[in-house]
Amino acid sequence: MGNHGIASSVGDDVGSPMKRTALRRTSWLRSNPARVRAWLSTTRKALARHVPLRVRNPVRAASEFTRCYLSRARKAFVKLLPCIGCGKTPCDNAHTPSKSGASRKGDYCTIVPACRACHNMAHGKDGWAVVLHVSPASVPTVLAMHAAETQARWLAYCGDSP
Repeated sequence: MGNHGIASSVGDDVGSPMKRTALRRTSWLRSNPARVRAWLSTTRKALARHVPLRVRNPVRAASEFTRCYLSRARKAFVKLLPCIGCGKTPCDNAHTPSKSGASRKGDYCTIVPACRACHNMAHGKDGWAVVLHVSPASVPTVLAMHAAETQARWLAYCGDSP
């Protein structure tokens, strides 16, 4: 056995150390109460140090929602509009590419209605060009036109007061 006690094949497991399973790891705890107390104290300390990955500030979350969607009523209204790609309803509130920063949704003025299938296609290789059946060069202009139309429909629906 030239590999330091580790089995080299399936049949060569005589004298090699066994892999510890979860059951074997905890079985030594049951036999010694002092070990149980020590293990629990270290586990509790480790759990006490755990900090949540993301703490949400509710005020900031509310302001971000307002910036991204304006209101829950507007979000629901856009869901009722027909998809700009295929004309189906209901639709998602699809944020179009904007210059508001990396990994940040655009403002509510850049939202267009897109059904789930078209919204998923918009995140694909050619993105909105495939959904809108236009050339990639004209995508920003067409999306801006649809976003302006969505905003105009919202203002007409709510009586010119967002």
